[in-house]
Amino acid sequence: MASAQTHTVTGVVKDEKGAALPGVTIMVKGTTTGTTSMADGRYSVEVSPGNELEFSFLGYTSQTVRIASQLSLIHISETTR
Repeated sequence: MASAQTHTVTGVVKDEKGAALPGVTIMVKGTTTGTTSMADGRYSVEVSPGNELEFSFLGYTSQTVRIASQLSLIHISETTR
């Protein structure tokens, strides 16, 4: 069975004020592959070309980002009530 080429995408998750967000769940959409951002907001996850990453964090609006080649900075916004 042939497998798709994978590569590692790394980056940092921050809020709209620029503060690092630890504990953000980052999942490869449609799979069980994922990770959680570290104390400094950094993350690293294996993806295939064309994958999308879903970023979610309690109290914040979830965000889906299509993988181009690499991601460096993702901002997520607080959920407004």
